[in-house]
This record gives sequence, structure tokens and C-alpha cells, in this order.
Amino acid sequence: MTRQRTFSVDEANALLPRVQELLELIRESLSFLRKASASLPPGARLPDVGSPLQAAALEQLRSAEQRLADLGIQLKDVETGLIDFPSVLEGQPVLLCWQEGEGRVAWYHDLASGFSGRVPLGAQAEDQATESDENSA
Repeated sequence: MTRQRTFSVDEANALLPRVQELLELIRESLSFLRKASASLPPGARLPDVGSPLQAAALEQLRSAEQRLADLGIQLKDVETGLIDFPSVLEGQPVLLCWQEGEGRVAWYHDLASGFSGRVPLGAQAEDQATESDENSA
């Protein structure tokens, strides 16, 4: 069984510029595909192959989503830019939670509660989460 990567607060914050780039690629791809789909007659679907531009947009979308997954980052909502980073706080698995527009990762929630259960990271929590990945591979 493969062990899930965990992130310190510092590691999550360091990845935010890359996360924002990937979010933008995903949004651009989705926007193009939505426009292409909207131009079809009612009831019609984009062909499986589509135009070369549609195929490129779909590949860009899949690639950007896969790059996030390969990093161990969880994309929760592309429209709001909601991202979770697995972490450990006080010995318990948590998700460091960031939403586009926030300057840094400053929230977390347990695995079950989701966005509505977000709690601000205190100084002690940030210190503990900073050390969470020291033993992860």
C-alpha cells in the first residue's frame, strides 16, 4: 500500500504558485470545451475525437488535473479554487485547506467535515504541521 504524501504548511504555501498555474490551465481548458459544447445543436454531444483544438484542450485539462494529483494535492472545486493538502496535526490526519484569493494556507479541517468545518491554523498548529512531512517519502 502506498503511503499518502503529507504536507507541512510551509510546503503547501511553497506550492501555491504552481497550484494557481494549474488551476488556470484547467479553467482555460474547461472554458474552451464549454464554449465548444454550447455551439452544438440541442441534444448533440462533442464528438469523442472532436477538433484538434478540442482534443488539445481536453489533454491540457487531464494533464493539469493529473499533475495536481501526482503532487498529492486534492482539487475540491475548480471554480472557487478550493484545494486541500493532506497533513498531520497533533498526530491526526487533517487537510490543510486553501481557497484561491487567500494569501497563504491558514486553515485546516478534519477528513470528514470539509470546507464548512474549516478551523484557522494557530501558531502552534502551524509549527506542528510544518514538521508533518519530515518522515514522509
